[in-house]
Amino acid sequence: MRVVRIPLRLKMGVSLLLLAIPLVALHIALVQRAPWWRLPHQDMAIASGLLSLVLLPIMYFIALGKNWALRTAIILSSVWVIISGIIALKAHDPALGFFSVFLICFAMTVFFWISKEMNRSYFDSGSEWYQGLPVAIPQISCSIGFEQSSERNAPDLIWKKCRIARIDEEGAFLFCDQAAFGRDSLPEIKKSVTVEMIFSHENRSFRCQGKPIRLLRNNLGVGLRFVGLTPDTSKELGDWVERLRGQGYVD
Repeated sequence: MRVVRIPLRLKMGVSLLLLAIPLVALHIALVQRAPWWRLPHQDMAIASGLLSLVLLPIMYFIALGKNWALRTAIILSSVWVIISGIIALKAHDPALGFFSVFLICFAMTVFFWISKEMNRSYFDSGSEWYQGLPVAIPQISCSIGFEQSSERNAPDLIWKKCRIARIDEEGAFLFCDQAAFGRDSLPEIKKSVTVEMIFSHENRSFRCQGKPIRLLRNNLGVGLRFVGLTPDTSKELGDWVERLRGQGYVD
């Protein structure tokens, strides 16, 4: 899948990983038991530089929604925590012990934040890499409208019938059901575009707008974050989500 725009909260979570760079420098100083007026600046700089070379590419791929990058970061942080704990126990150093505890709390907080943001409905379709298309939620369908032209005097929309893979109060992941609606993929979706959506369920429907976040391969699906919801639309959407949650279709 391709990321059209990186959600702000995911950016913030990923940015917190940068704090690991000064933390590794502090760790070097604690391990060497250096006084603040005679810090091992060279060793601290080398450790921080090496971590930066590893961390920055991982952060980039996490922001693009690559689960393997998140798992790699979790494994590396776990190794760091284990090593820190072993050194603290062997040295009988309370400062290193408290640092290890802080490191555990920091890692758990940041990775929980990032995992939660990567699991948003508009970011994750819920399908595995080996699956062709996501599993659709029954009883609900959606039509999405795209502008035919970027000109202001071209209000007509191209409408595509889609199925819903995931939905919550903040967004939804929609895809083209090839078996039911043909093999046409979605039109080209740009970062700045606002997509119109009409959700249908039994005899009821409601209309809202969304911003594209992530695209399924070959433009067969798109994750959309809702924007500009009115109080009435938000209430109706919340009722639908709660009903689907009660039926086990929504996490």
